[in-house]
Amino acid sequence: MRRSVIALVILTVFGSVSQADYTGLGPALTYNDYVLGNFTQSGTDAGGSGTDNGMGVAVGGNFAPAGGGSFTVQGPIVIGGNYTNGPTTIGGSIFGYNDVTYSSSTVNGTVYAGGNVTVTGGGSDPSGGVKYVGTANLPAYFTRTHVTAAQIPHPVDFVAGNAYLKSESSYLDSLATISGVSHVGSILTLSGTGSNFYDFKVKGSDFSSINTLTVNVTGIGGQTPTVVIDVYNDNSAATIVLPNITATYNGTSKQYVLYNYAGTTQINTNNAGIMGSMLVPNASVFFNSGNIDGTMIAGNLSGGGESHAFKFLGTLQSRAVPEPGSIILISIGGLGGLVLRRKMRRTV
Repeated sequence: MRRSVIALVILTVFGSVSQADYTGLGPALTYNDYVLGNFTQSGTDAGGSGTDNGMGVAVGGNFAPAGGGSFTVQGPIVIGGNYTNGPTTIGGSIFGYNDVTYSSSTVNGTVYAGGNVTVTGGGSDPSGGVKYVGTANLPAYFTRTHVTAAQIPHPVDFVAGNAYLKSESSYLDSLATISGVSHVGSILTLSGTGSNFYDFKVKGSDFSSINTLTVNVTGIGGQTPTVVIDVYNDNSAATIVLPNITATYNGTSKQYVLYNYAGTTQINTNNAGIMGSMLVPNASVFFNSGNIDGTMIAGNLSGGGESHAFKFLGTLQSRAVPEPGSIILISIGGLGGLVLRRKMRRTV
C-alpha cells in the first residue's frame, strides 16, 4: 500500500512540472503598448498604422493622458488602475478594473468598470453598453447594466505578467554577449552567422552616440532569426538617451528585433523612429516624439510618441519552470523514495 502511495506521488511530481505560463513577450505580445505602471502619453495614438491594428493597450496602473488630453487606441484597452481620458476613439472594449471616467468619446465595444463610471460631454453609446460595479453617471441614452465584481473581465493578470516581464528582461540580459559588436564613430554594426537567436550586448554610451545601426545575421533552416539588442548603462548616468537611428536589418526584420534595457531606470527618446519592440520594464520612458514599429513595454510611459502595431514575431529563450506545488511534491517524492529504500534494506 505504501509503495502505491509513493508511486502516485512520483507520478504526480512528473505530471506537475510544466513550462512557465508565459514565453517570449508573454502578456504583452498582443498589445501595442504594455505599461507596468502609469500611462500619461497624450495627443497621439496606438495602432495608427501597421499590420496588426487590432492590438490594444494594457496599463497596470492608471491611464491618464497628460493635461486631460486624448489618446486614441485602435484595439481594446485594459487598465489595472483608473481610466481617465478626454475625447477619443477606442477601437475595442475598455476593461477598467477600477473607476472609468471619460468625455465625448466613441467606444467600439463594451465599457467595463470595476468601480464607478462617469461619462461627460456626451459621445456615442458604447456598442456593447456599459457594465459597472459601483455607481454610474452617464448620458440618459447610454445602455447600462449593474453587475458584480466577478462579472468584470480581467484579460491581463498584471501582478503575474509584470513579474514575468521583469524576469524575462533580466534573463535575456544574462544571455547577452559582446561578440559580433562593432562601434566605429556614429555607426554600430551587429553581426552573426548560423543561428536563429542572437543576443548582443551594447553599451548605453555607445548606443546614445550613434545615428546608424546595421544588423547582419543569417539563420538556419530557412527561419528568420530573432535578434535581441541588450543596451546596458555603462556610465552610471541617470538617463539613457535613445537618439533617432537609421536602422538596416539584413537577414531579419523589425518584427523579429527586440531592444532590451534590463538595468535602466530612465530613457528619453529624441524624435526616435524605433524599428522593433522595446522591453524596458524597470524604467520610466519619456517617449517625447517619433514612433515605434513594434510593442513598447515600459515601467511608466509619458510623452507623445506614436505606436504602430507590428506584432513581435520572434522566438525568445524560454525556461522550464516547475509550478509552486511541484516543489513541495518533489520534496515529498524524494522523502518517500528514501523511506522505500530503507524498508527494502531491512527486508533483504
